[in-house]
Amino acid sequence: MMDSNSTPINPTFVGDPSALPRVEVPETEPEPEVKRDDVYYFDTIVLKVENTLFKVPRKGFESGQNAFTTLFTLPPPEGARAEGADDALPISLHGISKAHFRAFLLVLYPINGTASTYEEWVDALDLATMWEFKEVRNKSVAALTELMKSRNIAENILLAKKYHVEQWLRDGYIRLVTQEEPLEIDELCSSMLDLLTIARLLSIREKVYARSSRADCDDGSFYCNRCGDHHAITCPSFYKRIYNIKDADANDLVSQVFAEEIRGMQAEH
Repeated sequence: MMDSNSTPINPTFVGDPSALPRVEVPETEPEPEVKRDDVYYFDTIVLKVENTLFKVPRKGFESGQNAFTTLFTLPPPEGARAEGADDALPISLHGISKAHFRAFLLVLYPINGTASTYEEWVDALDLATMWEFKEVRNKSVAALTELMKSRNIAENILLAKKYHVEQWLRDGYIRLVTQEEPLEIDELCSSMLDLLTIARLLSIREKVYARSSRADCDDGSFYCNRCGDHHAITCPSFYKRIYNIKDADANDLVSQVFAEEIRGMQAEH
């Protein structure tokens, strides 16, 4: 206990300040500026299809020149938020189904695998063609080219006409005009092929048959490939429909007869 007569202790240092020990305070380095990675930092957009919201990296929809390019380059009105910013303001896509759109996203963003079925690839091709996504379209065409080999030829031709794929069109026409089985008119008509296409296929079919069944000779007769003999007029075997023409020859005939249609497809893609 402090004595009442003692002098109180003054906590203030009295004397030479330089006599105090010096305390070194380390200099702190400034924190480096935080930057976004050039590749793996994604801006996202929200799209609404039917009653479902999809939130995906915006970059996929900005690549190349497509139907969404203008949408993303136009600034929103002053004071307004851009469409697709969040769930409350999605970009609404009308006239397509969510299953249709999901198949397209499987090809655009193959995170956990890509499209696998014929139907998914056709859906992806449909939207890629409509929205002008060239990479998705090319992938879809390549995948479907393999899947179509075991499918109905007339259906393949219809798909080629719808999506303007020249190689599918050529392959389908060549397979029809060179097949050994007869072309059934009723079957072709029921396949929804137009009458002009059917007439042209039958015309090529006759030319294929003529090329594969006979060879004209200098004396006016012809050599029949079917029976191996010369004839002045015709041979009974001439009408047995033996189709053994080379694909290259059939391709030439298809190019001639369907020249206008093929040029139209080449001009578009």
